[in-house]
Amino acid sequence: MADGINNRFGPRLSDWGGRGVKMLHNMRMRLSEFERTQLKRAVREIAGDGALVRLFGSRADDTRRGGDIDLLVELAQPLDRADNPAWLTARIIARAQTYIGERRIDVVLRDPGSPDLPIHRIARETGVAL
Repeated sequence: MADGINNRFGPRLSDWGGRGVKMLHNMRMRLSEFERTQLKRAVREIAGDGALVRLFGSRADDTRRGGDIDLLVELAQPLDRADNPAWLTARIIARAQTYIGERRIDVVLRDPGSPDLPIHRIARETGVAL
């Protein structure tokens, strides 16, 4: 088809904003290599080197368009009672926006000391590790 969306070769770069940025289609995500690297960097700086980052939601699906950046951040260590998960999440988002620009970013935290919620399972099953 002429629009490139249902093209047998997949979407054209112009369908993703025409920025000429190499997209990582083979990894099932709609993020540039730069964005992927900077998101991991932001999470590691705030949550520590052992934190695992997984992209889920519409950005992890090449067949969908638009959408915010949804990240599951799995912490290596349980949060202390003094740690505020909302503050940690806000710091990760702020650092990520510093590196990749103003984007809508949602962060779901999971630490080993918290119960495994349905959103955590869905993000692990449908998401892509960065």
